[in-house]
Amino acid sequence: MTNIEKQIEAHIQKFAAELNDLLRQAAINAVSEALGANPQPAAPAAKAAAPARKARTTRKAKAAPKAKAAPKAKKAPKAKGRGKGSRRSAAELQAQQDELVAFISANPGQPMEKIAKALGVTSGEMNRPIGKLIDAGTVRREGQRRASRYFVAKKGRKKR
Repeated sequence: MTNIEKQIEAHIQKFAAELNDLLRQAAINAVSEALGANPQPAAPAAKAAAPARKARTTRKAKAAPKAKAAPKAKKAPKAKGRGKGSRRSAAELQAQQDELVAFISANPGQPMEKIAKALGVTSGEMNRPIGKLIDAGTVRREGQRRASRYFVAKKGRKKR
């Protein structure tokens, strides 16, 4: 190895060591902030005159242990007091149906995504109430799948 190659190798080793120290300090600061502790200031850079470490060629360097993620905050329960996956009561379904009919009569021809967004629920939560309204003949659907538009059905006419 020539003298220049040795100097290049020494600079690379020095750079890698400094970068490793900075990354380790950044990880420690991130964990400290997540846990609410005061982060430590960044470690000062190594002195320029410090000799470079020799590279290990026989063993692989051990990776730093992974930091555990901060625990996720629990979601607040729904305002109606139902837990996830529990069934809606008949009163809740009727209230949603009434809300749907009022919205559709005021805004005919809207797709389910817009109706659900305006009512503050997901379109999946509207499947059952809209299905009941269609079966009862109160609401009619034009189109298929995502192209469906909803209208209030005319009185005296039941369409399936």
